[in-house]
Amino acid sequence: MNKGKTYYQLIPKKVYQNLSVIEDLIRSEIKGFSSDNLKEVISIIACHVRKDEGGTPLKMDYIKKLVPQGHQYLKNLIDIEIIKRSGFAKKGISSYKYLFVSEYESKFVRLPLTNAKLIRRIREVYDKQNKEASRAIRGYNEQVRFLKMLSIDESFKEYLNDNYSIETDQYNFILGSATRIANEDIFIPLIRPQAGFIAMLRTWQGDSGLS
Repeated sequence: MNKGKTYYQLIPKKVYQNLSVIEDLIRSEIKGFSSDNLKEVISIIACHVRKDEGGTPLKMDYIKKLVPQGHQYLKNLIDIEIIKRSGFAKKGISSYKYLFVSEYESKFVRLPLTNAKLIRRIREVYDKQNKEASRAIRGYNEQVRFLKMLSIDESFKEYLNDNYSIETDQYNFILGSATRIANEDIFIPLIRPQAGFIAMLRTWQGDSGLS
């Protein structure tokens, strides 16, 4: 993640509208509670939404690396029924899936994060993640080079609002993908990287209409 770039968080509008109430319910449960940390956990779920799947599969270790006590924020969001968990977790095979309960399903709101300490932590995780991926896919330098060049023009928001004003799921999927690119939270899959890279670009081009 480049220094000076804006890092964004995504939050469902209905969650954002009730954020102060949610914070009051969780605050006493987490030592050193931080509103930014809470929003980042919510944003992780939002940014990794997958179309046509019953939730976002995420490893708890990943959430804990990005957010201090991230597992505690997630647990409390599940306890107060903002997020629900499904499936099962087996190390190296599968992860729990997370999604927002129907009461809070709504279009995502994109907010800039200004917490320098949290941004630095996130940047370190992404940088390490990308370095490990690059080492694992040596021999695919061209794909890595193009991946590092991926960027998103902010004009996509106008396109999104003009073309997806009703379809909430599609709107959120595109906004989540665009936000991950803007945040540089994206890397080539370690298995068959060339195919993974091409599939990733085709998915973005076909589903977003931003080609």
